[in-house]
Amino acid sequence: MNKVASFQDFDIFENLPEDPELAFLVLDDLFRLECAQELHQSQQDFKFCYVDYIAKVIAAIKELGLEGAFSGRVPDIKQVDYDTYTNFGKEVKYYRTRLKIRHGRRGPVRTVSLDTPTKAKLRGQTQQLRGIFNKFQGDAAKRDRLLHILHEFDNEVGFMRTTFEAYATLAIETAGIIGEANIRPKALEALNIIARTIWNFRKDQEQKGLAVPEARRIELPNLARLAQQFDDDPRDEIPF
Repeated sequence: MNKVASFQDFDIFENLPEDPELAFLVLDDLFRLECAQELHQSQQDFKFCYVDYIAKVIAAIKELGLEGAFSGRVPDIKQVDYDTYTNFGKEVKYYRTRLKIRHGRRGPVRTVSLDTPTKAKLRGQTQQLRGIFNKFQGDAAKRDRLLHILHEFDNEVGFMRTTFEAYATLAIETAGIIGEANIRPKALEALNIIARTIWNFRKDQEQKGLAVPEARRIELPNLARLAQQFDDDPRDEIPF
């Protein structure tokens, strides 16, 4: 069995990215490697290691304020067991994948980091649009598409950085689908308010000299190398 470096060699907790989403990716990689190490070096029931992993993940989610990303599906720490791992582990994997894709595609030029009051204003307008779309009398499939795109935009608003592309998609699809329907003026008014809110916030940040610097890449080379130190025995692999 190869010797595994001690995790104490890495000041992970003292050098986490400021972005909570990136910090979560770093911590989750650490927790998964710790789980693999426990499985590799101890004679404990493998279920205990997975329960321990999920408990750490839940702590990270709550401490980083990411509960909203899981739509209230974060289990209570007192109820964590192996079934929690088999169910919630899928949620974690899904969230990790979305984060990697999102942060891999976005940069400061195409995104804005909104504060809580601004997010609240935008959510007020998405609620307005939801009511408008539900009154759409055209093709039901088109109405459902509008509601889906609106849901995706609402999710974007909740992220650490919101893409301009998300708003552009919503605006273009809305204008194209509702056409000359009688709900068009109210829908376009809500979209204009959203656009002005985002624009005004960004300009205010620029004037205050708070423009976001170049986005940092997600760098986990040390943890990746650590993972390669484990034997290739498939029994030691963590199935997530």
